[in-house]
Amino acid sequence: MIHKVEKTIGGRTLSIESGRIGRQAAGSGLVQYAETSVFCAVTIAPPREGLDFFPLTVDYREKTSAAGKIPGGFFKREGRPTTKEILTCRMIDRPVRPLFPKEFQMDTFIALMVVSADGQNDPDILAMIAASAALSISEAPFLGPTGSVRIGLVDDEFVVNPSTEECKTSKLDLVVSGTRDSVTMVECGANEVAEDTMLEAIDRAHEVIREIIELQDELVRRCGQPKLEIEPGEDHSALLNDLRGRYGDGIPAVLRTTGKLARKAATKEFIANALDEVAPEPEEGSEPPEGQPDRKLVKKLLNNIAEEVEREMILSGERTDGRGHKDIRQLTMEVGTLPKIVHGSALFTRGETQALCSVTLGTSRDQQIIDGLAEETKESFMLHYNFPAYCVGETWPNRGPKRREIGHGALAARALRPVLPPADGSPYTIRTVSD
Repeated sequence: MIHKVEKTIGGRTLSIESGRIGRQAAGSGLVQYAETSVFCAVTIAPPREGLDFFPLTVDYREKTSAAGKIPGGFFKREGRPTTKEILTCRMIDRPVRPLFPKEFQMDTFIALMVVSADGQNDPDILAMIAASAALSISEAPFLGPTGSVRIGLVDDEFVVNPSTEECKTSKLDLVVSGTRDSVTMVECGANEVAEDTMLEAIDRAHEVIREIIELQDELVRRCGQPKLEIEPGEDHSALLNDLRGRYGDGIPAVLRTTGKLARKAATKEFIANALDEVAPEPEEGSEPPEGQPDRKLVKKLLNNIAEEVEREMILSGERTDGRGHKDIRQLTMEVGTLPKIVHGSALFTRGETQALCSVTLGTSRDQQIIDGLAEETKESFMLHYNFPAYCVGETWPNRGPKRREIGHGALAARALRPVLPPADGSPYTIRTVSD
């Protein structure tokens, strides 16, 4: 059976439909706003043994056929996710991930596809709503729904879900997600907008979010499935309290060890010693004594206690390196770090964190061609952020930028763009790389 609900949001009709497409998915929905529509399907796999985290994956794709276009290049077919698609995946993930019970550890896949794009309404907000709607009517124990909205500021007036043309003159690009009672995510770009105006914009966004949630509530009443019953985890409170009493007082001194790597090593050694006292490794070929707690469990609980103690220290006004709430790490900036063949370079250090940045200037021929759902455009400013494993003294293969690197680079670019020379008045293409 097909179920459809609709409501006027920002002067246009927002509709959510379920039951027509994706009938074998755990939950599916088609969200349409004006002539832009996004389909979402949620699937859930049986739990995997030994998993200790929530394996949630979001995959958002913009098919160029949705805008009546054929992809450029030789293959004429969409390939790896674009930067826009990856950033949208992150925006969809952030509001919904915390709204699952911590005991829920079944593979959950949220697949989204733009099926029509009118060029005036960005499908990213619709994708966020579609994900919430599909999760809400599915059997997944999702503690939603959530609503999402974009707020613009045009001629000092708030605009709900501004069109592409309105965004060009807007001083504010604010995306807010939330539940009925609270805001769960804010992502924003602004050009010198006052703090009071920002707070007012968030309040306006939350009003719209409640309307969108009401729409989803109606859909759930019509076709929502019973939620999976999640068995509560084993009660280890007695062992946790025992470990906290025996080792909790010794952890602050360990956390105050100077230097990140030294602090990490000291904490690891402290936990290893405590583990050997509470649950010593049995000799080869022998079984642990009866009543001895599991070593993996003890190690997990000790790490949890260390995190609790660190959090309590910070909230009480003392960070692990001795700084208070208003103290910042030592800041150092060096310019001209690399030879002059590099057009511009700088090394920024904050405490033990460093960023080596380079700037390359090119001509208009070096602009990046952006070929997506909208008309083909050219970008004259690029900021690429890389986070190799050696930055934190760890090892993992370098197989190209991860979603986190692309997301952080986009945030930095968003902060710099308002202070760059106007594109029509500058002859340069600028590429900044931050490692």
